[in-house]
Amino acid sequence: MPTPKGKGLAGKADGREEGWEGRLLTRVNEAEADRLNRRGRKRDVQLRTEWDIEMQALLRMAAEKRGITPTGYARRAIAAFVAHDLDLPFEELCGFFAYPMAPGKVMTDEGVRLKKGRTKDDGQGFGSWQV
Repeated sequence: MPTPKGKGLAGKADGREEGWEGRLLTRVNEAEADRLNRRGRKRDVQLRTEWDIEMQALLRMAAEKRGITPTGYARRAIAAFVAHDLDLPFEELCGFFAYPMAPGKVMTDEGVRLKKGRTKDDGQGFGSWQV
C-alpha cells in the first residue's frame, strides 16, 4: 500500500520540493511530541547516566547534606554548570527542570507534587549553587 500524500517522506517531505529538510524535521519533532504525550511524560527529554555504585553513594551523601533528593541534586548541578559555562542566569536555567523536593516531602501537604501539571524549579533553596 502506498504512503498517503503528505505522510512519510512522500508529499510534504519530498526531496524534490525546496525546503523539504525543514518540513521533515518538523514532522519528526511533531511525531516525537505526540509519542511522549501518549506515554504521559511530563518532560520532553530524559537523561540516563551510568556510573559505579561508589558514585551513587557519593551522590546520595551530597544530596542528603543539602536536604534534597539525588535527582534534584543532579538537575541543580547540571543547571549550575551550564549557567556558569554559558554565562546565563542560574535561576532561569532551573526553570527548565521540575522543582526539587526534600526527601520524604513529595506526597505531603507541603509537597508541590500534589498540584496538577508540571512544576518549575525557581533555583531557590538547598544551599548555594554558584560554580
